[in-house]
Amino acid sequence: SLEEMSEAAASSAKSIVEFEIDEEQWAETKMQLTNIGILSDGDDVDESLQQILQAAPQLLRLDTKQIIATVRYLLDEIKLSPTLLVKEAPKLMLYPLGDVQYGVEFLATMMMMSPDFVILTCRSSPTLLITGIESGLQERSVQAALKSASDATNAATKRVAGDLKASMDQLQKRKSKGL
Repeated sequence: SLEEMSEAAASSAKSIVEFEIDEEQWAETKMQLTNIGILSDGDDVDESLQQILQAAPQLLRLDTKQIIATVRYLLDEIKLSPTLLVKEAPKLMLYPLGDVQYGVEFLATMMMMSPDFVILTCRSSPTLLITGIESGLQERSVQAALKSASDATNAATKRVAGDLKASMDQLQKRKSKGL
């Protein structure tokens, strides 16, 4: 049954990483996924749920609104079929909407193609979108690290300049006193 499969997936997910599942939130997520056709696209609902949770057990603990916003974008904007999403790329449901959108932008930049062409390509190959999202996340991470390093360098330079000025001021005072 659907409940037994959810419990089995939750149990196996807990054995990998210990986390608490908000049963009420998960029930809401399942209901929303059913309402938008992810868990009832002509396939056996239990089978679809099992495929999704085997690939993305983190869905058990993610916020329903985040998941649904991403899924709606994938269905409405990318025009990804629910069956393809469940069978080939359920991991896409894990990403916040902004990361998915940035993944499309990232791919468009790297492929030197229009976002519309990238979307068309991702529609038939959703794993390409996962690659774009993860590469975009890496790019943002590197940007943040470089900004942090730059900020630290600037702060250190200001401290050195301040120390140098203080030393120069003291030296100037000594000279003016004739020391």
